[in-house]
Amino acid sequence: MLNEVVVRLSIFDADNDNITKLLELKPTRIVKKGDLVSRRGTIVYKHNIWSYEIKFKNIVHIEDVCIKFIKLLTHKKSHLISLGKIYDIEFSVSVYTKEGMPSIHLSKEVIDFVKLINAEIDIDML
Repeated sequence: MLNEVVVRLSIFDADNDNITKLLELKPTRIVKKGDLVSRRGTIVYKHNIWSYEIKFKNIVHIEDVCIKFIKLLTHKKSHLISLGKIYDIEFSVSVYTKEGMPSIHLSKEVIDFVKLINAEIDIDML
């Protein structure tokens, strides 16, 4: 199965440097409020965004990569719970399909983690 799945955790409107220090994770992407959305455009981001993501190739079950991602964040859970009380957090899964569609199932473990950190879930099929 030819596809790529990106699992991402994004925190909005926080101080990006403070999030990096608190979570001790190198973000995959940082956006600052006022940055241009594209180099040629005039639209700017309205929020700071701190994102950490992992890409997986040739995935059959989305559930498997969500569990792997969550296990990487388990030791950061108490910090994420605190951040979720203050900031908007998004747990997102983006599926880029070239051939075949992976199964989409989110177990109680994934849903409980997302609920615990007070995050929203976003799933994109591209």
